[in-house]
Parts: sequence; structure tokens; C-alpha cells
Amino acid sequence: MSPAINEELLVLAMCAYGGLVLMVCYDAIRIFRRVFRASIIRVIVEDVIFWTVAALFIFQIFFKYNYGRPRYYGVIAVLGTMALFEWLVGKRVVEKCAVILTKIMKTLLKPLKKLKKVITIKSKSILTKHKNSHTNKNTKNKKTDKRQKELTYKKSKSQKKTG
Repeated sequence: MSPAINEELLVLAMCAYGGLVLMVCYDAIRIFRRVFRASIIRVIVEDVIFWTVAALFIFQIFFKYNYGRPRYYGVIAVLGTMALFEWLVGKRVVEKCAVILTKIMKTLLKPLKKLKKVITIKSKSILTKHKNSHTNKNTKNKKTDKRQKELTYKKSKSQKKTG
């Protein structure tokens, strides 16, 4: 084969490889979205960042292997590889990996949830003790203040009667 055809085949192979890399990365993002629920804003931001990086990545492939000239067959190779990967492998792998990671996360988080319960119970008991001690002091102070007012009132009355 001529060197020009070899060069074009290399570009085609690298574009197919680039599409495969992009789909594997995007599937990783999708797996984490299933494990850790994402808001619509987070999904949009992730997608914008991903597709910007993906465009730079594909442009770099064109730049390195085809002197920066994008070819339609290269773009078709990238998109075709991505679609083929999604159709053959992607959905099943994403679902299975998400289920496995969710089970792992639940298993790892169980002790932390128990620890959180213990800490919450302890902190509540400490807070109620602290609150009760303040309440008792305040009621004692109020009672003392009331007694002092009564005593001063009685004293002032008795002084008025005698004087």
C-alpha cells in the first residue's frame, strides 16, 4: 500500500480508538451519576465540561495524525465507534457497574451510619443535660429574685407602718 493510504488508515484507527476512549470515560460518568444521584444542573455542567474536553481530545488526534485537518471519515469513525460501543456494551456495563458500586457504597457506609447514630444520640443527651442545667439555674435565679422582691416589699411596708 502507498504511504498516503497507510496514513489515512492510521487516522481512521486513531479516531476509532478516540471514540472508544470517549465512551469509556462517559460511561464512567454515567455510572457515578447512578450511584450518586445528580441534579440537572450538575449533569449539564458535567456534560459541558466532558464534551469540551472530548472535542479537544479529538482535535488533538487530528492534529497529531493528520496535520490538524479534520476529515469526515474521522468524525464518522469517532461517532460510529461511540454508537457501536453504546449499543453493544455500554448500557449493560453501566447498569451492572452501578449496581455493584451501589452495593459496595452501602456496605462501606453502614458502619458510618451506625457511628452517626451513636454520635447523634450522645450529642442529644449532652445537649439536654446542658439545657436542663441552664433551665434549673434560670428557675433558681427567678425564684431567688422573686423572694428578694417579696422581702424588700415586706420591709418597705413594715418601715412605713413603724415610721
